[in-house]
Amino acid sequence: MTNTQRLNYIISHDLHAEEHTIINVDPTQLLEDPADPESYVDDSTTNIYLSLSTCYGKQLVSGTYDDVMSYVDSQIAAQTK
Repeated sequence: MTNTQRLNYIISHDLHAEEHTIINVDPTQLLEDPADPESYVDDSTTNIYLSLSTCYGKQLVSGTYDDVMSYVDSQIAAQTK
């Protein structure tokens, strides 16, 4: 599917996408210097998750970008059968 098809599906079904970021920190460094996030935030282990919900708040899917796009692709494919 193209991103345009995906976006059209999300808009036409009044779905809401949210991004959730999980920031992993080194607790030892956090305790040593809490004013300096550069010392304790580990960018290599920061994870971004998405969730897709109805306009009524029912969560349909959550996970990585690929997880959410796979769900949308399957919904589009089911409609075109």
